[in-house]
Amino acid sequence: MRRNLAYIWIALIALLALAAPGCAGPDGGAAAPAAEATGASAGASGGSADLQYSLEGKQEYETPEEQEEEIRDAMEAMGNELLADVRVARALMDSLDDDGDRMVEKAYDLKLQADIFALLEDPRFGYAEWGSLSDDERTQNLTAFYSEVDAALSTSAVGLVFADEAENIAGYYNASSHILTLNTKHLSEQGLFHTVIHEMRHAYQSDAVANPTGFAVSAETISWWAQPFIDPTEENYDAYFTQPREWDARNFAKSDIEIFSVPPPYTGSWDMPA
Repeated sequence: MRRNLAYIWIALIALLALAAPGCAGPDGGAAAPAAEATGASAGASGGSADLQYSLEGKQEYETPEEQEEEIRDAMEAMGNELLADVRVARALMDSLDDDGDRMVEKAYDLKLQADIFALLEDPRFGYAEWGSLSDDERTQNLTAFYSEVDAALSTSAVGLVFADEAENIAGYYNASSHILTLNTKHLSEQGLFHTVIHEMRHAYQSDAVANPTGFAVSAETISWWAQPFIDPTEENYDAYFTQPREWDARNFAKSDIEIFSVPPPYTGSWDMPA
């Protein structure tokens, strides 16, 4: 642990105070109310102050298990503040060692994933009645769904287009143009919703590599995501599938996970299947 968690909480309380009513935002203007800025229904300082007090005087940990328990307690006490505001998650990560970083990253990833998959139950997107929709309705619904996923992940993507692509392509994200393309050949398939989630996770990865301090992603994960991407071919599909960026995107989108002869060199927030 690089710093006493009590000092972490001092920094986090100061950060959360920026979102309190009456405080100025980073640009000098009025900040949003605390509940709106953090996603919490009540101000964040009360619980944070209580935990800060309980950690005062704790200088070091005798075992890794003790450190892990302390971090989990801190994350639980932060609750919605940690998961609703990436600045809070990032501030906590910056004050922890590598193991602590990964714990916060995983909690944040699982919350993002849960929020996005909850959208599939929203009747606006017609997921449950996909088979009865026209192609025009499907493109409209997928576009609306893409916008929601993009907002949840806070990526730099600028739009979604539909194109006639090869049969074996469902969609792809271009990190240079920041555009997601979906294949019109697959409009009848509900699986395109998972394609949107998968490809927008790739957008998230690219943005995190370009701006590591703006995302709740650990330094170790960033180093793996920064490696050159392996495009799939018949000869290297194992390496393509198990590279950290593809492994992460498939797990985030809850795609079918296969185990090939080459195990993933890094699994990030996702455990290997049993």
